[in-house]
Amino acid sequence: MDVVVSTSAEVGPGTLGVDFRYNHNKQEVVDVRPGTINGDRVFDLENQVPRDRATLTFDYDLGAFDVLARANYYGDWKTTGGLFGNGDASDAVAYGSGTLVDLEARYTFAERYTVAIGGENVFDKYPGDEQNPVLQFLGVQHALTSPWGFNGAFWYVRLRAAF
Repeated sequence: MDVVVSTSAEVGPGTLGVDFRYNHNKQEVVDVRPGTINGDRVFDLENQVPRDRATLTFDYDLGAFDVLARANYYGDWKTTGGLFGNGDASDAVAYGSGTLVDLEARYTFAERYTVAIGGENVFDKYPGDEQNPVLQFLGVQHALTSPWGFNGAFWYVRLRAAF
């Protein structure tokens, strides 16, 4: 199920756009042929994607200047040891939800060039610690199958030209 609500309004000297998106899903693997995939893989296909996911974006346009703030919510999720598991999903572990925040400021000049500076996951949120002992031994610190990744914050500067 998807819900999308998007609107904009004049606020002060600019235009504020607000966009909310919510997704609820349930994945179910049925009729698995014997000898194709094991219980770990079935469990992971059904549970590694959170049942709930939401994004709330605010985009304020001041003409040449534009700023964006976005909150990304990922619900709880579960995973097994996968290739390093026992094959029957009895080693499944649960991880909690998380909200990540992205920020960006843009400036457009000469009508065709835009420079942006921003960050994704600006508060440097990481998923829970990896629970699989084999992956821990291999040096994996944070849950490898996290739906929002395991690399923390990402900062950037971007130049765009439109011709």
